[in-house]
Amino acid sequence: MNYRKQLSDYLPEASVDPVTGWLSQYPVRIRITRNRISKFGDYRPPVNGGFHRISINGDLNKYRFLLILLHELAHLRVWVGYGRNARPHGPEWQSEYIGMMEIMADQGIFPSAIESHIRSAARNRRCPGRLRLDRLLEQWDPVDGRVPLESLPDGALFRIHQKRTFLKMERLRSRYRCKCLNNGRFYLVNGGIRIWQVDHLPGEKPSSSS
Repeated sequence: MNYRKQLSDYLPEASVDPVTGWLSQYPVRIRITRNRISKFGDYRPPVNGGFHRISINGDLNKYRFLLILLHELAHLRVWVGYGRNARPHGPEWQSEYIGMMEIMADQGIFPSAIESHIRSAARNRRCPGRLRLDRLLEQWDPVDGRVPLESLPDGALFRIHQKRTFLKMERLRSRYRCKCLNNGRFYLVNGGIRIWQVDHLPGEKPSSSS
């Protein structure tokens, strides 16, 4: 697999060599996806001797993309070492994830504020706090009118893609229960997903200012 060609546009330049070196140790397929409502990325173990599979949303800024890729790669390495005997975000996974983040920090890949947060967490052998890290990473998000879902009040309307409108409801840990107003279904949406806030229901005309 030519990971360099696939990933170089999504990663900080200095991280491409170490990351592709890690990936090349395993039979793994990387899939870049559009923005998904429930997650930034995921890992799936191989089936019947096939490939490991990692998917990552393609609209993330480069530092967030790197951290999500390391997050999923840590799952892969734990699966290789422990199989089903390790908890998904247990101590084995935390050790792998923190270790790779520290290597990236040692090479000066992260901006100083993110690096400081990672090193502080690593000294205590725990993963960086997600909310604090999300706030730091937002500085490098593109300016396109989108905001994190968690910044909206309950009851707000928003869109992730232009075809569907959602109602933000109660928080359930790191996700929010949201109702799709187009089909009436409920979804758990990642609080860090960047969305467009809207002020009208499907089929209605936007309100005009006087």
